[in-house]
Amino acid sequence: MKLKKLLSLLLALSVSAFAFIGCSSSSGSGASGAGSTPTGALPNSEEAQSGASGDLKKVTFVSPTALESFDYVALYVADKMGYFKDEGLDVTIQQAIGTTDSKMVATQQAQFAYPSPGILLSALSQGLPVVAVANKNKIDEFGIAFKKGGNIKTWSDLKGKTIVLGNASWQSIGVPILQAAKVDTNTIKWTVAGDTRFQMVEDGKADGVLTWIAEYKQMVGQGFNLDFLCGDDVLKECANAIIVNTDYAKQNPDTVKAFVRAWAKGSYFMKVNPDAAADIVLNKCPSIQITWNGAVGAVDGAIQQTFGIEDSDVQDTLKNGIGIQSASRWQAAVDAAFSAKVISKKIDIKDIYTNQYIDNTWDKSKVETDAKNYQCTSKVYQNKGSESAASK
Repeated sequence: MKLKKLLSLLLALSVSAFAFIGCSSSSGSGASGAGSTPTGALPNSEEAQSGASGDLKKVTFVSPTALESFDYVALYVADKMGYFKDEGLDVTIQQAIGTTDSKMVATQQAQFAYPSPGILLSALSQGLPVVAVANKNKIDEFGIAFKKGGNIKTWSDLKGKTIVLGNASWQSIGVPILQAAKVDTNTIKWTVAGDTRFQMVEDGKADGVLTWIAEYKQMVGQGFNLDFLCGDDVLKECANAIIVNTDYAKQNPDTVKAFVRAWAKGSYFMKVNPDAAADIVLNKCPSIQITWNGAVGAVDGAIQQTFGIEDSDVQDTLKNGIGIQSASRWQAAVDAAFSAKVISKKIDIKDIYTNQYIDNTWDKSKVETDAKNYQCTSKVYQNKGSESAASK
């Protein structure tokens, strides 16, 4: 119990401590370091993006949550393996503090982010000039995690329960899913606890926590005894999408395509060799306290999110391009958000996304070779033998 509380505290501290250090990444240097805090709109032309890093164009990816996480595995792989640099990019990965990732992209304080559909649709309904250029997650990976052995077994058991969120805006993610599961959301008590939300469930202060497949598996690997109800079982919508400012995309199409391509290479790498991808994250973020099996499980969750769980989804992704966006899933997201009153009027899906930046022509064999030849070096990997012995 003390260990879990310590882990929870570390997660909470990481929100501030790792906002611009720790996992903050600049692919130009290939090493962890302090990320710069944007103080205004960044240059928005192809020529203005190059500078101190020679021919590399500087861009920023921004996250709404702490960076010490397996949520960014494909980005960390693309950084480590040089895929961003190969595409001519110097990428800084940092956390949004005091604002949202969507607003930072809309105001060009950052070039890329991948918000959930509810957050993105809310941003579009407010007139923010952003567009989805790739689906980071093929399926609706969000759901509710809860303690094993308790009184929650099915969606209907969530009626009248307390569900904890990372921040208040996450309610726009949870409500459409619960309504699709025919749960009366008027009976739900929502509470906000940031990165301590799993500990609230562990301590019995909340019944469930809004999370997603990869994070759920990471938390199990960190010692939490949880089960999970997946939103994709009840709502076939898309999930997080890579977004850019609409004007930036028009003025910098090659940069957008390069970022999506490098991210896709990182995603394919993790599918080919999940162990290698887990090792890269653990070396990048050494403060993550997790077992080796838990780390690989978290990567497996990330793979399911990006490629899909059902074989038809996986094959569609591999055939048509990693990040390919589905009109039917976007329409389902719009319909669910409107029904849940996340948005006040429906948005035409042609105003939400485009697949014009998806490139499926890059050399997959090179990435396969990279993945297969990778040698794991993290301390967690090196200690996996003692981990297995301890579990017997």
